[in-house]
This record gives sequence, structure tokens and C-alpha cells, in this order.
Amino acid sequence: FEVAGIAYDDEDYDNAIDGFSYISENQPKNSSFYIEARRGLLNARKAKVTKRFEYTTEDLTKLKNEYLDFFNLMGKNTQTAALMMEYSEFEALYLNDLPTAITTLEELISFGSLGKEMIAQAKLNLGDYYLMNGDRWEASLFFSQVDKDFKEGNLGEYARYKNAKLSYYAGDFEWAQEQFKILKGATSKLISNDAIDMSVLIMDNLGLDTTEATLQMFSKADLLIFQNKFTEAILLLDSIKIIYPNHSLEDDVIYLKAQIYKK
Repeated sequence: FEVAGIAYDDEDYDNAIDGFSYISENQPKNSSFYIEARRGLLNARKAKVTKRFEYTTEDLTKLKNEYLDFFNLMGKNTQTAALMMEYSEFEALYLNDLPTAITTLEELISFGSLGKEMIAQAKLNLGDYYLMNGDRWEASLFFSQVDKDFKEGNLGEYARYKNAKLSYYAGDFEWAQEQFKILKGATSKLISNDAIDMSVLIMDNLGLDTTEATLQMFSKADLLIFQNKFTEAILLLDSIKIIYPNHSLEDDVIYLKAQIYKK
């Protein structure tokens, strides 16, 4: 199990698959290693397919069927909750099946005896998927629940950052700016740095136009990227360059387009 884990961490997915497969085939289903080995096997197969960006629809469908075979065998319960979380991510980000991803996480949250941190992470992911599905208010509800449950620590700060981003996406820049200013002092360096970046973006571009129209177009494009609507985002970013030539956002537009092509 440890050797397979080392292989996985080193992106040697074939040997990781061999190791986890051996355990799955040779351990009884009530063994403590069995579920974790099956989870490792699915993660290794997912990484092998997705990390090289050369996968086909058939590859994704085959992997989905392996997840479903596992759930048919072991059920969806507290023991398989971690795999349910990973499966929902696979459905949302690779198969673009947001309803299935949302249903899976809502089922997970309904389990009574999961740890608070796992429930919080599921709610954060749910908020993301609802936002990707265009439901801003439902997304905000889940982020706010995590914020309330974790006033101290990284999970609460991350939830507050996500809610601030919602205000930014909606064009409520002054309120978003206030939240980002507070989050500059976050205990997590990553959240603090992201909040500083967002604060600077808004400060540098707010008020340059009498209507804030350019920043509104930019934030809308940013949301479209989050929703994986890349073609629409590129059209909107190109419109900014045409309508507002030599605007201070020009370098940000170029950077955002680079992020699209990277994705």
C-alpha cells in the first residue's frame, strides 16, 4: 500500500495501479485496506486519464463505470464518503454533469456521523458546483454555513473568500473590496495572497470609468471561466480590448486568456 502510494505521488500511475489492484484482488472486502486500496486505484486511474489532457469521452465513461461498480458493491455511506467526494468532483469538472455532482454531495451531507471538516469541504464544493450551474444564492448559502461553523481557521476564511468572490462576480465591487481587505490578514498565506491580488485588481480599476463597465465585463468573464464557458469568456475579453483600448485592465485580460488556454 505504501509503495503504491509513493508511485502515485511520483506520478508513476501504472505502478500505483498495479499496487492498488493487487491489494484489491487479495484482501477481503471487510479489510481496512480494501476500501482505501479501491479508492487509491480509482484516483490513480483518474489521474492517469486526466492529468495528461489526452483523454477521450470513452476514457471518462469507462472511469465513471468503475466508480459506479464500486458504489454498487460497497454502497454510499460514511465508509465510502471520501470516494463520493472525489466522484462528485470527477462528474462536475470532467463530465460536466453538475446535477449528479450536486446530488452526490447532498447525499453525503445527509449522513449523520461524518466529521465537521468533511461536511464543510463538501459544502464548499457544493457552493462551487451551484455557482458553476448559475445559482449564485444557493452557492452563497453553503459558503455562509461554513463561515458560521468555522469562525476561526482556514475553512472559515476560505468560505469568506468565496463569498467575497461572489460579490465581485456580481459587480458589487465596493462590498467585495471590504471583504478582501479583511482577508488580507488571513492566517492562510494562500488566502491572504489571493485576497491581496483581488483587492489590488479592484482598487486599480474601480472608478476609472464612470460606469465601472470595464471591470464588470472583466468580472463576468472571470465567472464564465469558473463555469468552464471558455468560448463566451474569450469573446467578452476580446470585447474589452476592442471597446476600451489601452485600458489598465489590458494586461489582466491577456493573463486571464492565458489561464483559459492553460485550462
